[in-house]
Amino acid sequence: MEKMSRKSFYRESVFRSILCILFLLVMGGVGGILSHFLLSNVSGQTPPIQVWFVDGETVGVVKDKNAVLNWTLYVKNALPTEPTPITVNCNVTVSAEVGSVDISNSSFTLAPGATFAVNITLYILKGSDAGEKSLTALVNATYSKGLGLVAYPVTNSTTYYIMPYAQVRLRAPEGNVSQSSEAGKDVVYNILLNNTGNAEEFVRISIEGVDNLTASGWNFSYYSGETRLTMDEETALSITVKTPGNTKPGAYQFVVTATARVEVPPEYKNSTYNYTTSTTSKSFTLTITSSAGGAGNNNGGIPTNIHFISGTILSACVLILLYSRRKVLA
Repeated sequence: MEKMSRKSFYRESVFRSILCILFLLVMGGVGGILSHFLLSNVSGQTPPIQVWFVDGETVGVVKDKNAVLNWTLYVKNALPTEPTPITVNCNVTVSAEVGSVDISNSSFTLAPGATFAVNITLYILKGSDAGEKSLTALVNATYSKGLGLVAYPVTNSTTYYIMPYAQVRLRAPEGNVSQSSEAGKDVVYNILLNNTGNAEEFVRISIEGVDNLTASGWNFSYYSGETRLTMDEETALSITVKTPGNTKPGAYQFVVTATARVEVPPEYKNSTYNYTTSTTSKSFTLTITSSAGGAGNNNGGIPTNIHFISGTILSACVLILLYSRRKVLA
């Protein structure tokens, strides 16, 4: 009887253990269902936290070095009646043009009604594209509610502006920097303009140091209006130089200057910002090999007035011969 009761006891213990396991499994499933129900309906609830930016900087200048912008992000527990503090995880995402972001605290706990300040520092790499950008903070608030754990995401964004800077490169194809020609002939110089700034810019060229040349009859023909260049775009322009026929042989120089400008929206203009224009220059040489005395040199460099005198003498001789022959015949 004693052995039988022990077997019965063991059987009953095993049976009860199985019942307990089944009960736990069932309750776990119910709890999971309830938890899923709570989590799936979070979007319709009042946000447990409030998130906002203050003390933000709006303009970054990135011509010569990285720009640094700073903000303060405030997170407030908006459920003052909840007895359990809210655990908050803060993640900040920004646009792809920037280098990196530092935040003072990525995880913290908020007591009911409490507010926490998160300092955000944004490092913008020099050379980043100009324009208005956005910085978005994603804050996940996690807290217990009923039988489940509620995770509530809240986002808030702020904007900033990367200031444009003008920068243009002026170069010339091989063989265009220094050329040779006879006086009185047109010479064409080809130049290339390249936008190396961080925004669309408008470029204009001018010819410097040629007052004496133009006063003596030189002419420089080129497009004097503005050329619109997008970022990294390169365009070709030409300069035609016409020299007088009486230009003396020798080397003559002139300077081409390219001036670029960018436009800044009125709301971001700053009187201390001085990168909106940029200039660059390059010297060119024209060597005159021979002079034509004012009418072009097509006779081996012999002055034109000698030909005129020779022709006059020859004509006079012919007239004298004709006159003498008439006299003889008479």
